[in-house]
Amino acid sequence: MVSRLSDPGDRFERKAEANARRAMASSPVQRDAVETAQERTPTLGPAVVQRYHQGILRAPDHEVLNLKVSATGQYFMIVNEYDTTTIWGSTNAAAPRYCRPTEQQNVTLTLQVGNDTLTGVYTEYEPETTFLADCSHTAEEIMHRKRLLMGQDASRIRSGAVFGGDGHNGNIREAVTYAQNRGVGNGEERPDPGEAFSIIETQWDMEDADHEDASPMNESGWPYHVAAVVAMDGDDRIAIEQTVGSSDAVQHQGYEGIIDIYTSGSLAGGAALPASFHGRHGGAFSQGGVTVTLAPINQGQVRKETRTRRHMDG
Repeated sequence: MVSRLSDPGDRFERKAEANARRAMASSPVQRDAVETAQERTPTLGPAVVQRYHQGILRAPDHEVLNLKVSATGQYFMIVNEYDTTTIWGSTNAAAPRYCRPTEQQNVTLTLQVGNDTLTGVYTEYEPETTFLADCSHTAEEIMHRKRLLMGQDASRIRSGAVFGGDGHNGNIREAVTYAQNRGVGNGEERPDPGEAFSIIETQWDMEDADHEDASPMNESGWPYHVAAVVAMDGDDRIAIEQTVGSSDAVQHQGYEGIIDIYTSGSLAGGAALPASFHGRHGGAFSQGGVTVTLAPINQGQVRKETRTRRHMDG
């Protein structure tokens, strides 16, 4: 993606996004990337999953695990003090995009939703690769199903221009136009697998958002945040995203992808549902934050990163 948004000269974006995301109450703690997902994930035999608020799972050793469960139980994720880096999918559901099975495959689990129970067979998945400390680049790699060299045009705002192709100013113009044409609220975005959510800040402290002294008018300092959709279940979307580090992303330094589940929809007054992508991340943006859908471009033409990506500490 060719953009001033990802250039090393952008002095605030990565540090601000990292600090803000970790400070948000709804955000999980950055996990220690030295420990693998498989080491952190309990081994599950036949067990009972109970949806209670977010949901819980009673493992064979009777440990209680907190969960987020998708609309019809096709997918669930284990939630603890670490960022979640694996997703469980029913063997009857589509495998999450750009993910591979772990050693925990074809495990029988019983889901309890209220008074209803559903027994199914599940497999645990993890992303196929680590990702750079850059949320938009991470999303674009998932869209294209491969590691990408930085500095390419790889995505666009749906029905609009290249994401970041004309800097922050271009993103602002596209987001405003997108919102005007959409006719519904920010919570109604429903990207398909292979697309991505993005919330874009449209209010800045200078008319020229690309001026070296310009900053977003929000508490986080984020100009945007992006999460790629890898699977769906009704109105729920399973997403992989990445925070950013305290310095610019480095091409060959990899971090584990962070998995989450977002729903879509709006409250009676039109505000985004709290569990939606905009509802969860909107607090890091001003009232001018606009959630859009990003789609891949230049498929089959973007250049692949071929060097080994070194696994970094979180």
